[in-house]
Amino acid sequence: MSSLNPEIISSEEEPTANGWFQITIPNDGKIASVKKIVRHTGKGKPVTANDILKKLKELKVVYGIDREAIDSLIKSVDENKIPEEPITIAKGDIEDGANSSIEWCIEEISEQNSESLVVANMKIAVMTMATQGTKGKNVLGVQKNPRPGFGQQLTEGNGVIAKQETDGVLTYESTQVGMLSYKLGTLSVDSGFVISEDKTQVHMDIYAGKINGRDKEVSDTDILKMLEIVGIKYGINTKQIKSALDKASETDSVIKNVLVAEGKAPVNVSDGVIQWYVNAHSEDINKRAVLPGQIIASIKSLSEPVAGIDVFDEPVPGVKGVEIELICSEGVEKRKTKDGVSYMALRLGVIQFDSGTLTVKSGIKVSDDKLKVTMSLLRPDIETNEGDISLMHVISTLNENGIIYGIKENAIKLILDNINKEKKSKINLLVAEGRAPVNGSDDVVEWKLDIESANEYKRAVLPGQLIASVKSNSKSITGFDVYKEEIPGVDGKTIILKTTEGVEKVTVNGCDEYRSLWIGVAEFDSDTLAIDPGIEISSDQMKVTMNLLHPDNKIDGADILLPHILKTLHEHDVVYGIKNNEIKQMLDRLNKERKSEADFLVAEGLPAKDGVNAKIDFDKEISVGGKILPNGEIDYLEKSYPWNVKVNDVVGRLIPPRLAEDGRNVKGEELIANQEKSTEQVLEGVKKEADGTLRVMEDGILLISGANLKVTDSLVLDDGVCQKTGNIHSDKTVNVKGYVEAGLVLETKGDAIIQENVEDAVVNAEGNVVIKSGIRGTHSKIVAGGDLSATFAENADLNAKGDITITNSVINCNIKSEGIVRVGNKTSQKSALVGDVTHALKGVEATILGSDSFSKTVIELGANTDDYFRLKELVDEILSAKKGIDDLNRLFEHSCKNPKSQKEQNALLLKLTETRDLKTKESEDLIAEKEKIRTIMEESNEAKVIVHKRVYPGVIIRMLNKLHEVKEQRGPGVFSLKGEKIIFQAT
Repeated sequence: MSSLNPEIISSEEEPTANGWFQITIPNDGKIASVKKIVRHTGKGKPVTANDILKKLKELKVVYGIDREAIDSLIKSVDENKIPEEPITIAKGDIEDGANSSIEWCIEEISEQNSESLVVANMKIAVMTMATQGTKGKNVLGVQKNPRPGFGQQLTEGNGVIAKQETDGVLTYESTQVGMLSYKLGTLSVDSGFVISEDKTQVHMDIYAGKINGRDKEVSDTDILKMLEIVGIKYGINTKQIKSALDKASETDSVIKNVLVAEGKAPVNVSDGVIQWYVNAHSEDINKRAVLPGQIIASIKSLSEPVAGIDVFDEPVPGVKGVEIELICSEGVEKRKTKDGVSYMALRLGVIQFDSGTLTVKSGIKVSDDKLKVTMSLLRPDIETNEGDISLMHVISTLNENGIIYGIKENAIKLILDNINKEKKSKINLLVAEGRAPVNGSDDVVEWKLDIESANEYKRAVLPGQLIASVKSNSKSITGFDVYKEEIPGVDGKTIILKTTEGVEKVTVNGCDEYRSLWIGVAEFDSDTLAIDPGIEISSDQMKVTMNLLHPDNKIDGADILLPHILKTLHEHDVVYGIKNNEIKQMLDRLNKERKSEADFLVAEGLPAKDGVNAKIDFDKEISVGGKILPNGEIDYLEKSYPWNVKVNDVVGRLIPPRLAEDGRNVKGEELIANQEKSTEQVLEGVKKEADGTLRVMEDGILLISGANLKVTDSLVLDDGVCQKTGNIHSDKTVNVKGYVEAGLVLETKGDAIIQENVEDAVVNAEGNVVIKSGIRGTHSKIVAGGDLSATFAENADLNAKGDITITNSVINCNIKSEGIVRVGNKTSQKSALVGDVTHALKGVEATILGSDSFSKTVIELGANTDDYFRLKELVDEILSAKKGIDDLNRLFEHSCKNPKSQKEQNALLLKLTETRDLKTKESEDLIAEKEKIRTIMEESNEAKVIVHKRVYPGVIIRMLNKLHEVKEQRGPGVFSLKGEKIIFQAT
């Protein structure tokens, strides 16, 4: 056997008679084959299968021997059918890899650098991938690696996807609508398809033309299918897609950057805030008063931020704010509510708020002997009945402090009725009283009425009525403090009752008797007996009310008599204006029905009547009453004065003066009335007629000072626009000598000239606005139909049809001008335009732009994005309107050629004419709007931003949708638009 490269060859001897054969084995040993075999001659020995097997063994072929192939070969040789080609008799199981192949479905794209219009889901090519082969043994039994197949390069780019539908086969399909290209081994579709970074907007290019291999053009269905493939599910704008397709087909061009889908931005949640229902920070304790169960404050639970939706219909989470919480101390309870938490008062008292902690102090004071409790009953600062204090409020608060005995419920209720009626508070009231022990003595008090009752009717007395007597009794009586703890009495002491006005002590048969001197209610405090007559004298001493209480007993002569009342009144210095008849009539009824009357008017003084100066009865309202709104409320800032008047207007009538009359109070003291004043009336532009009628003689503004009238051609406000003047609405120029105060409005059809500041107010003038001082406040809004000028402006809205000129600085103002915005000038040193957004049609000029704190300052010049979109919409709307007019004209001609009955014909033609005129007017308006926007855009081309001193980082300049952000500090210069870029030129 000899070995040759690249094959191993075995050779038999070549006798003349015997058969012989050659076996070849390549170097990789993958197969063994009989390359040549010769049949014997004559009677020579033939080749047998064993000869071949033996030779294979010598060659160390041990794997994959095909005995059947060997037998078949020997048979063929014996039949003298020697094969011409080598016969494989042993084969290893190594499988080499196959090369890849490409089958093009779009033949036009098979060549490099070619293009074709496609839609989504179109097959581009099918590639059978190269295989790696299978590792195995060769015929020598040696493990060998296969030879891998060669793979062609075919990369899927934008808009192309490769799918493996079967093993080793890739199908390349388009996923987008656009122009398919094959360049440098890469398949890609140019669709201009862009998804914004936040995934809320999708733009793409819209192509016109027929789709490769299909007898149709690109449709909106194709684009929607593409969006579905890439996962766009939300906010798809089918109207915009159809419009762009129509335009692309009409112009045979590509419509670039079309917004085809738009998601919804998330809503973030701001930090939690405290909502106070009571002014916990006030120094006035009445404003901090609360009732049990009253909500002091609440903190709304931060709602989960509202997630937005991106174009893949996936939620875009919002940002949650920071939770806050208050600390509850005594008298305050925290409760969960549907929307968050609330903080509720548990007792009657006053709120204290310190370092985030809420406390309710009840204002309870207990005497050292624990027999008396005083309490301040502070009514919450609420005008409605919701602020009323109830008896249970007081009792629960006392109980919470351990006070359970001697609570004066009836007295408290009467006091509360007065508090709630007058909506006032009472300080240090006796609300509970224990029962003091009665010490044993030789004397004991025998009460003739229930002196300790909280019911005043049980303690009502008449003049001369016996209230109590003192008799001997040596036993002590145990008392109770307000906590219901026993207080033992002390024997051996004498009880002596003290008397005050209204009570007299008389000794009868060794017994001390105590009788009332006037009508009223008996009261006993400690050891003192008194009579409360129930008399209330008003603070001006002009009215006296009295409680007429019928005694709660059945003694003879228990009727209340007029002398009882008169004696009691005289004892209290009430001597004038006593209503004897009214009192007598009331007593007749009370005595008959055995009832009582509270707060009955028993005396009334005679008020002095001041003299009244001459005045004018105006035909129009000029009081501070304000304007009545549709909901019935009154806007007190909308005064009905000053008036705009015209010639011959009647403004009112002159009322003559009234003489003064002196009066007298209930104590008989004389009240001197103020005398009337007689002054001469001054009239300018107004004449007084014989009957007192006041008639205007010239057009203008009517100014009123007392009874003096003046008509002027401009409105001068010496005190400024304030609460006194209310809101100003004028047809004339308004000259304000002072301020325009917070919350007020100045409107004029002329100019507005203001000497001082405008602070959190509105100024709206159809002419120019001149503010000689400045503008402050987030609620300040200045609107000028012409130019606007001021010294400075902070946190305000400024809007002018003309130019806006600010001498000093503008801080955080929202500015809009159809002219030029100027802040400072070349000679200014510190004038700056800082913060918020300034939009000027014709340009901006500033000494300093932005600040060294990098405050975001946006400058917008000329037309904005809305103008561009509106211009595109107007083109479509004008075309639509023109088509509508053409349709109406054809319908009109058709109707004229095919007339109906005269009545129907006239009605139809009239309707068609009116509709056509309306459509024509709409078309003209659209064309005018289009020309206006075009003019704005043309003027925008010349707009510039001029900086005299410095411009700081944080400044953003936008011109015609081009954006420039200042990254570093610069000196003087000019920002302008050159081509597609905003440039800065130093000066």
